[in-house]
Amino acid sequence: MDSKLPWSRASEGFLLELVRDTRYLWEPRDQLYSKTKVKQGAFNAVAEELLAEYPELSGLKGG
Repeated sequence: MDSKLPWSRASEGFLLELVRDTRYLWEPRDQLYSKTKVKQGAFNAVAEELLAEYPELSGLKGG
C-alpha cells in the first residue's frame, strides 16, 4: 500500500488561501474566533471547496 499523501503544492496553497480568507479561523482577536460551531462550519466549507477543486484528496480522513 502506498502511504504517500495526494497533496501537491497547488492543493496546499489553495488550502492555505481558503483558511487565510476566513480570518476568524486563525485570528484570536476576531470576535468569532471562540465560536466553535461557527468555526466548524467554516472548516467544513473549506473542506468542501478544497475537495471540489482537488477531488484526489477525497480519500483523506479528518480527525
